[in-house]
Amino acid sequence: MWRATFRYRDILDRLYNMKCGAWLTPSEIFGGLFSDAIARYILENGQQCEKSKNKNGLFPRSHPPLVIYEAGAGSGTHALNFLNYLQKHAHRVYRTCSYRILEVSPMLRNLQKERVCGPHGEVAEVLETTDVCAEWSSTSGIHQYDGPCWFIGLEVGSNLFISFVHFPFLAQYDD
Repeated sequence: MWRATFRYRDILDRLYNMKCGAWLTPSEIFGGLFSDAIARYILENGQQCEKSKNKNGLFPRSHPPLVIYEAGAGSGTHALNFLNYLQKHAHRVYRTCSYRILEVSPMLRNLQKERVCGPHGEVAEVLETTDVCAEWSSTSGIHQYDGPCWFIGLEVGSNLFISFVHFPFLAQYDD
C-alpha cells in the first residue's frame, strides 16, 4: 500500500512541477478517466429513469435532452473530457445535450470557450454567472428549463472551507 501511495505522490509532484505549481484537479491528475466515470454514472442513472419505458434499457427516441450545468469549471478539463466521452460512446445523447458552464472569472471564461466550445460549440456554452442569475430570475429568461438536469461543482467543492477542517483527536495517530 505504501508503495502505491509513494508512486501516486511522486507522479503528482512531477505533474505540479511540470505545471509550475498550478492547481491540479482530479480531471487533470487522472486524465479522462475521472470525467469518463462521471459521464458513465450520469448516463446509467438517466437510463434507469427510462428503463420502465424501454425494454432494452436504453434511452427511448423521445428522451428528454441531457442538460448539465457546471459551476466554476476551472480550465474546462472536466467539461472537455466529459463531452469527448459522450461524443464517442453516447452520440445520440451527445447530439441533444446541453452543457452550460457558469463562470464568474472573465479569464477562465475565455479559456473555457477556447478549450470546450471550440470542439463542442454545438452543445457547450460558457455563461457569465451574473448574467445567468439575472436571466433565471426573469420570467422570459432564455435558460428556463423545467426538465431534469445535473449540476456539477467539482472546482467549487474543492475550494470550500471543508477542505481545511482539522480533527485534533486524529493528531495522536500521526507519525
